[in-house]
Amino acid sequence: MTTARRERERLAREGEILAAAEKLFFEKGFESTTMDEIARESEFTKRTVYQYFISKEDLFSAVLLKWTERLMDAIRKAVGDGKTGFEKVRLIRDANYRFAKEYPNAFLMMNYAQYIKSNLAVCPHYGKIIGLNKEMFEMFGKMFEAGKQDGSIRQDFNIQLGKFALFF
Repeated sequence: MTTARRERERLAREGEILAAAEKLFFEKGFESTTMDEIARESEFTKRTVYQYFISKEDLFSAVLLKWTERLMDAIRKAVGDGKTGFEKVRLIRDANYRFAKEYPNAFLMMNYAQYIKSNLAVCPHYGKIIGLNKEMFEMFGKMFEAGKQDGSIRQDFNIQLGKFALFF
């Protein structure tokens, strides 16, 4: 068996495990989903699941990363369509709203992550999520600043508060 084929098979198994975990997290929530159920749903042994993901939190963060990337892609696209800073901020807000309407389970999951008591910071995917969130937060600040520069946003507008309001 070639290395390329092994890698394709590994990625396929990982994808099946992720799909099963996502389905169960959406249906039952993080707390009520067990690794045994994820193994059963993915049709792999629990041992196989643990070969790909170090914990349930790791699986959760991998699913969360997928949806964070999708939201970030929508936001990047939206920003490209705006001409003024205010327009870009409005388009970001609209992209967030559409995302929440189109993917309500993912949106709820993304907001639930802060309540997980386990340490997500040790999960390999979580660092990427933090990076995307930081990029998003910085982008919001740049859009507000651009609006101040082009006159579409008042000069006395508090950018820091605006970033938090748009992000959360």
